[in-house]
Amino acid sequence: MDPLTAFSLVANVLAVVDVSARLVHTTWQLSETGAKYEFVEIEDQTKIVQRLLARLQPGLNTSAVVLSQDDKDLVKLCEQSQDVSKQLLEMLDSCRAKGGSGRVSFDVFWSSIKSEWNDDAIHGLQNRLETIDAKAHRLFTTRNSTRVLDELSGLDRQLQHLGASHASEFADIKDAVRQLADKDSIDGKIGLHLMLTAAARSGFGKDFAVQAGILSQLRFEEIDRRLHELDQRPSHEKSYLWLDGSIDGAKKAGLTPANFEAWLSSPEKLYWISGVAGSGKSTLMKFLYSNEQTATQLDVWRKGGKLLVAAYFFWEVGKIPLLRTQQGLLRTLLFQILRQRLELIPEVYSDLWTLFTDATPNGKDTLSGFAGSQVSLDVHQLLEKLEAACKSIAGHGYHLFLLIDGLDEYEGKPSEIIQLMEALTRLPNVKICISSRPDNAFMDVYGSMTTKLFMEDFNTPDITQYVQDRLERHSRFTEDEDRDTLGPVLINSVVHDSRGVFLWVRLVMEDLEEGLTDCNTIAELQQRLARLPKELESFFDHMLDRVFQIYRKKSYTMLLVTYHAHDLLAPLACWFISEQSSELDGFHEIKPTESRRNHKRRKDIDFRLRSYCRGLLVVQEVSMAAEWAALPSSSLFSQRVNFLHRTVREYLVRPHVVRRLEQWMPSGFDVDELICKAIRAQIRTSPDDQTYFASGGPIAAMLDVFDVHCRTLLETPGQQSLARELHDGMNTILIALAQVNGHKLKLRDPGDAIAGMSLQKSTVLPDGKAMPSRSRKRDFWKDFLKGD
Repeated sequence: MDPLTAFSLVANVLAVVDVSARLVHTTWQLSETGAKYEFVEIEDQTKIVQRLLARLQPGLNTSAVVLSQDDKDLVKLCEQSQDVSKQLLEMLDSCRAKGGSGRVSFDVFWSSIKSEWNDDAIHGLQNRLETIDAKAHRLFTTRNSTRVLDELSGLDRQLQHLGASHASEFADIKDAVRQLADKDSIDGKIGLHLMLTAAARSGFGKDFAVQAGILSQLRFEEIDRRLHELDQRPSHEKSYLWLDGSIDGAKKAGLTPANFEAWLSSPEKLYWISGVAGSGKSTLMKFLYSNEQTATQLDVWRKGGKLLVAAYFFWEVGKIPLLRTQQGLLRTLLFQILRQRLELIPEVYSDLWTLFTDATPNGKDTLSGFAGSQVSLDVHQLLEKLEAACKSIAGHGYHLFLLIDGLDEYEGKPSEIIQLMEALTRLPNVKICISSRPDNAFMDVYGSMTTKLFMEDFNTPDITQYVQDRLERHSRFTEDEDRDTLGPVLINSVVHDSRGVFLWVRLVMEDLEEGLTDCNTIAELQQRLARLPKELESFFDHMLDRVFQIYRKKSYTMLLVTYHAHDLLAPLACWFISEQSSELDGFHEIKPTESRRNHKRRKDIDFRLRSYCRGLLVVQEVSMAAEWAALPSSSLFSQRVNFLHRTVREYLVRPHVVRRLEQWMPSGFDVDELICKAIRAQIRTSPDDQTYFASGGPIAAMLDVFDVHCRTLLETPGQQSLARELHDGMNTILIALAQVNGHKLKLRDPGDAIAGMSLQKSTVLPDGKAMPSRSRKRDFWKDFLKGD
């Protein structure tokens, strides 16, 4: 039985015992003295017993539940308490006046109890109550109190991990548990107060467990990943000043402001931020989400009501299906809303709340786990729950501001996500800011709106400041004799040629800073700039042109591994690939590498990626849960090798690029085999502390990627034996590590279905109709994933 359920039952059993014993004593006194004030106490205490009996009922519904011996003993105590209490209530009821209103006449009641209550009956009830009391305390103090405290601590950590907290409430519950476990502290009215408080607190604990279960089911591992991996533009006083609708803001920005600030204050529901690839739409959306000024500017719209903010960032990069689906969008928005206002959960999930809080989970299931298992992740159901959440928000006087980035990265048809946005705008007290590229489907629907902006039309002030900041960080620029005359010309040339595309500016600045390192004058930097391509794709061609012949096979390998990996690889895994050393071969002994050597390898791969791919691949920080981030060697797992920008991934599937890179392909190249071997090498050389091997931890995430690629090999003709060999080798490593640190991780059999290989998706339109599921076809690279 769930520890919180057991705690609730014990507290209520003790309360029943206390009140029943008090009722027996008071009634006997009444039969002896005839005092009318004691008669009133009998009425009150009888009502308390009746209420407590109702609380015991859920704990007796255990016919389909597997119970431990302690749980069976507890259920038996509940039944005994119920029997004694019913007997007591029946005896009292027999003393009531017959007929009339059914109310008790004091005189009739007094005369009746003299005949009904005798020494034997009273002593029998008292003995049974004392027996139940002793058993309940013994049961609770020997085991259940520790279980409850452990459960509460785990639940507290779970809620904190989910971004929700009940710290003070958990402290109160723990105090109630400790006091209930202390038999000596329970005496008279203080004892009853403690027991009733414990019973109430246990109810709160069960509520918190259900909240945690629902939130855990809605959350998924990569829920905040895109947000955390977005670049944060360097902050300066003119950052996004063009958003400021004030006259002063417009003057400082040097141009007419966008109408975004006016929209924030208006009743208009929807705003569209658009722009060409690389213009910085997602970076702006992150800025709006994290900037406190956004909430301040919504004051007029919310008219004094409280504000909730939620955001979602579609992400096409990588093999993480949820980040480009409606399910991912709806789960994230619902999770963020409910995490901020936990009291909304019983209203949003009202159809299941009673089931959850009265439930007795089966076997070893916790109440939190049971609650989560009952939450549907069907897109249609999620949309209904989001609608319910918005209605509850409006009912409580809240207003909801949503930011939804990258509609063009949605996996389905643009018309589907457009219809979903229309459905969201119809929800009460909701205002939505969306972003996408100016694709035809979005231009057709949003292009005629006045509440829109195109990033390239407003980026000039930010690009100017960005270029100036980067150049002035370099001493050779600031010390150049022509800085005052040619410096502004160079800056203006970069800004003019950028046409508002921030990504192009970043690439140009890398090239110009390289020139400064080579002691180029500003005049020579101007010549370098003139030779650089003005279009992104041409610039990417230029970057590949600069890869030395000796590095081209490794360039192909790194680009293909990053493109094809089920999830982005850690720099250390890429180091093993770049090294092409014996570490990749079939060695199965565990060999943790000292931190100093890992640090050197981490620096090496930075330099190698720049040489192999000329900036098309970069190392990025990724978010980690607090328990993993605090580990001594967390840096081994807190970074990933990724493309510089989404446009690089799109560039690599262009036919002319595929044909070009095919000529760089090493012989015998198999991308799935290489990824499996790199992950195996990283795991066998990772720190062997058990913490790294916890369920949901960094090693478990790497094993998931290994599983996917091992499965792919198994499905490839002629590669079955290789797949088995890799699988068995990894198993050998895991078994050896388990003997060292006792971890519980297991590798899936490659013949089993691999979770995450394919995600069955349904897309629900606002009218409730479901779109058929689709699978994504592999693109141009599919013909070049295997070497000769």
